[in-house]
Amino acid sequence: EDYPSLFRWREYAIGSLAAPWQRVVGTDHVTVVTVPPSGNPPTELWHRFREATGLQSQLPVEPPALGERASNVGITEPETIAYLNILTVLHNDGVRHHDRKWLVDRTIESALLPRGGDRGRRPQLPQTTRSTIEPYVQEDVERLHQTGARIVGDINDLSLRDSSFAAEPVPASQVNDAMAHIAAELTRIATTAPEPPQEQA
Repeated sequence: EDYPSLFRWREYAIGSLAAPWQRVVGTDHVTVVTVPPSGNPPTELWHRFREATGLQSQLPVEPPALGERASNVGITEPETIAYLNILTVLHNDGVRHHDRKWLVDRTIESALLPRGGDRGRRPQLPQTTRSTIEPYVQEDVERLHQTGARIVGDINDLSLRDSSFAAEPVPASQVNDAMAHIAAELTRIATTAPEPPQEQA
């Protein structure tokens, strides 16, 4: 790979994931629900899920209430970069994966999401990766189309848009500010919070 860190674009290939399930349960029993792009009503994904399950009469019309952390929509790009940097530091310090996740989850909820002011833009991809990623994505969309799996939503929702890519780098000051909040919260947790819960066997 020209960009080794982009292997996950292949790892999460929807078309490649659908085909093995079809071999097990049959083509007619696999349904893919696409995630609507930014700008759609926040209820759209829930409505697609209800349609895919065929349980419209059993499931509520309105989706269950979720906080920003649970719904995975609250983290900005500067915060994501800071988050990954902190994870790397914790890993290099020998902190176990289970404990790293517990610490970072607590920090996001208590130090990042409640911040006011300009927390930065939503996560985007560097323009330099576009020529590498777009062929992966288009290949995946075509592979999914060829499986014949039922698709709820628009298959084009899987394609990349101009808005998926950043025109300029994230300001370092925003990343530094997020890291300062994380570091302060980790210090507070280390001195006042209980030990992380035991990892389930």
